[in-house]
Amino acid sequence: MVNVRIAESDVEKVEVYRFRYEYFQNVVQRFYVRGLDHVKKIHIEEIDAFSRHYYLEQDSRILGVLRHTRLGDVPKDILAKDDISDIFNLEAVLKIAELDKLSMNSRLILDKSARGSAALGILFSRVYMDGLLDGVELDFLTAAPSSIQVYRKSGYRRYRSGIEHPENGYDVPMVLMLNDTDHLTSIKSPLLRTRRAVAHINSDLKLVEGLLDALWPRFKAYDEDTLRLPALELSFALAEEGIFASLSREEIDALFTFVTVFNLEPGEQIIAKHQRRDE
Repeated sequence: MVNVRIAESDVEKVEVYRFRYEYFQNVVQRFYVRGLDHVKKIHIEEIDAFSRHYYLEQDSRILGVLRHTRLGDVPKDILAKDDISDIFNLEAVLKIAELDKLSMNSRLILDKSARGSAALGILFSRVYMDGLLDGVELDFLTAAPSSIQVYRKSGYRRYRSGIEHPENGYDVPMVLMLNDTDHLTSIKSPLLRTRRAVAHINSDLKLVEGLLDALWPRFKAYDEDTLRLPALELSFALAEEGIFASLSREEIDALFTFVTVFNLEPGEQIIAKHQRRDE
């Protein structure tokens, strides 16, 4: 059985940091990620001291980790150093909600054996539950293009153009409105069950409405379902492209089972020479 735990002791936190180090060193072989300590063989950053560290455990073995940070708990100099406001374009949001209402998920790493299983859903449900209990209204993250659909199914939404992340390359900022139950219902989010389990938690409806009003134009602009070509139309378009010309219509249609189609702004750089990505 897979359990979700929070690293409370220093020993547990070191195990989380060691798991991250092993991932960067041995799995993706990224040797120059900020925070790598090659002497202690751990990966640790300043923001870790102000974050909650979740980990998936099975038979005393860590299968995955996730760092959850309430932005109001982080000193402003660290927020500035990590470019948090710029990455997530928080200017408009902070006119409506205090930092204490905002959180961020980062350093999500899963062992190969846990990918494609229910483990990620279990982890996100726990983090979502704790966010509700803490009074969080918005939770941010950056997603690789290949991960967009996974997060969208939970309720995260794209609201701005992609960014050039200093370590990851091209990433897409996304946000989850924890108390936008209308949206969670419309997409049949698995988080709805968790929200109903804590139905006694009341959210500030005026704040929720204000945030939705502020973000709605961006949600609409970047909603993949409204912007992308219908599957059939795109299938014809791909068939005319040189790299897809040798594929049959059935093979092109099959692409839609695992590709992500999303809008790009003119001039966005999605890949650079020598970048290591898994897309």
